[in-house]
Amino acid sequence: PSIGSIQAVAGSSCKEIRDTLANDCTNTLDSGTYWINITDSCTGQDQSIQVYCEMGLDGGGWTLSWKHSYMEVGALSEDMKYYSSHYQACTDLNTGWCNIPPKIRLNPTEMAIAAYHNKRLVYAYKGIYNANLDRHWSGGILLDPTQLVDHCGSHNGVEPTPFITSQLGGIAFDKQSPLDYNTNCDTLQGLLNNPGECRWENCKLPSSLSSNQQHTQMTVAIYVR
Repeated sequence: PSIGSIQAVAGSSCKEIRDTLANDCTNTLDSGTYWINITDSCTGQDQSIQVYCEMGLDGGGWTLSWKHSYMEVGALSEDMKYYSSHYQACTDLNTGWCNIPPKIRLNPTEMAIAAYHNKRLVYAYKGIYNANLDRHWSGGILLDPTQLVDHCGSHNGVEPTPFITSQLGGIAFDKQSPLDYNTNCDTLQGLLNNPGECRWENCKLPSSLSSNQQHTQMTVAIYVR
């Protein structure tokens, strides 16, 4: 069996799996669920988990470490924030939420924020790994950001940034004002216990992806590599 395909041959990261499979002409390099080994933050022992590996974006090797499908996950909680210590398996891009804490166990040097509409990539930006990702909303700020993909009809070329008004820091994002964390929103607004709609309001989905420019299905993911 190839690396990452079963628990017995788990890789150390999606990047190692990508590097190994890329040099093996007998295997395909597809995005999907793979096995990796990480160190348990409590016991110090290695443990194997299944993760979603993005193998097509910017050369691949990205490990999905957090996702949130806005207005589709029921009541919001602190556990859903990307810096929370609550583990929720990250194995696919289906509607829902997930989180792998602490993300530093994945030994990342880069991170990326990507937004999807019904699993179709709308935009993605990468940056240097932000060490605050495990402990504070500011960890969602991309350091030295680079655009990878952007199909937005508005504010094209503007990287996503955390939106922190009313307890939503760690869940919500803006895509209009990178240095203003309180004014605009592209995901959720309002309160943690009473969120309001603002999906795609900054981005404006193109007609090639949706008949509705805004207020329709949206999932944001954070990858590390």
